[in-house]
Amino acid sequence: MRLAFRKPSVLLSDVTFCGTEGAHRGDIKIRANKIVSMSRNLDGSKGTLRAEAADAVALPGLVNSHDHLDFSLFPNLGHGPYANYIEWGDDIWQRDKSEIEAVLRVPMRDRLLWGGYRNLFAGVTTVVHHNPYFAAFDRDYPVRVVKDYDWAHSLDLEKERSHIRAGRRPFIIHLAEGTDALARDELDRLHALGALTSKTIIVHGIAIQKESLDNVPKGAGLVWCPSSNQFLFGQTADIKTLATRFRIALGSDSPLTSKGNFLDEIRSARATGIATDRELIAMITQTPASLFGLQGLGNLEEGGIADVLLLDRQGTDPWESLWPATQRNIQLVLKAGKPMYGDERFEPLFEALGRPYDRVNCEGRVKLVGGKFAKLVERIERVLPEARRKISP
Repeated sequence: MRLAFRKPSVLLSDVTFCGTEGAHRGDIKIRANKIVSMSRNLDGSKGTLRAEAADAVALPGLVNSHDHLDFSLFPNLGHGPYANYIEWGDDIWQRDKSEIEAVLRVPMRDRLLWGGYRNLFAGVTTVVHHNPYFAAFDRDYPVRVVKDYDWAHSLDLEKERSHIRAGRRPFIIHLAEGTDALARDELDRLHALGALTSKTIIVHGIAIQKESLDNVPKGAGLVWCPSSNQFLFGQTADIKTLATRFRIALGSDSPLTSKGNFLDEIRSARATGIATDRELIAMITQTPASLFGLQGLGNLEEGGIADVLLLDRQGTDPWESLWPATQRNIQLVLKAGKPMYGDERFEPLFEALGRPYDRVNCEGRVKLVGGKFAKLVERIERVLPEARRKISP
């Protein structure tokens, strides 16, 4: 006779949780994959695991709205500034072909896995992958990958023109990625193709012209990747102007062009001074949840999915803890109520699931990582020995 294994409820006690109603100190009770209560002095009844998180700040799990998860083992490649994305692609294949081919020898499954862990270590629980959706994302993957979307790479690199369309699902496309006439004309070209609708989500948008914004329908989105834009083109999108027509989210792009992980991208965005802190917070929580139809995500609220990020508290405003945070400052990441990354003191949570986890050293602080992370590192290093500097949190 097979007995059902019932997961215990979890009580995160004494945290400062940040939601749409502001910041409050109290407890968060989680049952299965949902937040069931957020209040002071909640009952830790029998069958509930109490996790003391004194002086921690609880935020919604972060949403990275643009990544290429299979590119996450690459270093920065490029010798810009370039005029457009085609110039960059041609250049790196000419100058850096041997390095590209070395990384591509790592099996796709392992490259995808590392992309997931790279996001997890930055407090991300949901990623929008700009490439085909892989079956690997459905098998104990470290983060949630958005599944319900259509996509095209770009107007000039898409082999199948039929892919450039917008239907009922979010439609994602790189657009206006550059500074020349080719990039400047792309929004008008997309509109002429009938693919600029309320479901269209543009990535980059650096060269979008103000006079073309009248064609942008209400509800359309734009994903901002500032460090990638600066690396390739020496400038980024005019977010203040674009925000008059687009809903803006933030994406890390891949390490081929970005600066560090998603926490580094958040800092890069903040350093531009283009967006206010509150606008930036929306770009990594509520706005992408709305753009991609992620029900129950993007906010901490009763009845919502239990994607929770616990951070060391730094500063007076709880949200200020996010700006200087590194992987070391992440106390715990829960994805749908499951512990995926966190400090050793949360080991009872990892043990309660009865699933494998590994220990890693992160800037002098021991962390637990869900899944067979150590074996992943071993496999990658056998193919790519120099990868050690890239694949530890």
